Amino acid sequence: MRISGAELAFAEDETYQVLAGVFGDAEAADELAPDLHLLTHGWPALVGLAGAWLGQQPAEERRERLRALARVDGDLGEHLVPAVVAGLDGEERELVRRLARLPWVNAALADRLDLTEDLEAVAPFVQSVARRPGWFAVPDGWRRPLQRELPMTDAEVATLQEAYAAAT
Repeated sequence: MRISGAELAFAEDETYQVLAGVFGDAEAADELAPDLHLLTHGWPALVGLAGAWLGQQPAEERRERLRALARVDGDLGEHLVPAVVAGLDGEERELVRRLARLPWVNAALADRLDLTEDLEAVAPFVQSVARRPGWFAVPDGWRRPLQRELPMTDAEVATLQEAYAAAT
């Protein structure tokens, strides 16, 4: 049995649920979900990325910012990754930068690697690992874009990966 792209896409209600979770405001999510759903065709990764970006915007500017996204020429994901990364605080940005080069971590491992003291999800880039409670990873689809956006030298990557190997 083959699954089509349409079956993988979010329904409009699922787009609404993402926005409601990001905004913490059901009414604001209800206003923007239909347009975001049309813009992203319901693709979960784009819905999450655009939702995270919209969540970084002042509430009164979100509708206009969403309209601006509709005018983006080119890949929406490539446009949004730098914008969402720019909205992360320094500790979150550094966690994403380093975790984009590792398979996954839990709180104890993150502490041993000096990644963060308080490991938690950083939507949409750091997510819980399915069937591994307490473990977090950067989804495969965001690894390369984040590695381009948040570069590390070869020596830094090697040191990080060696420390990871020694700690696991």
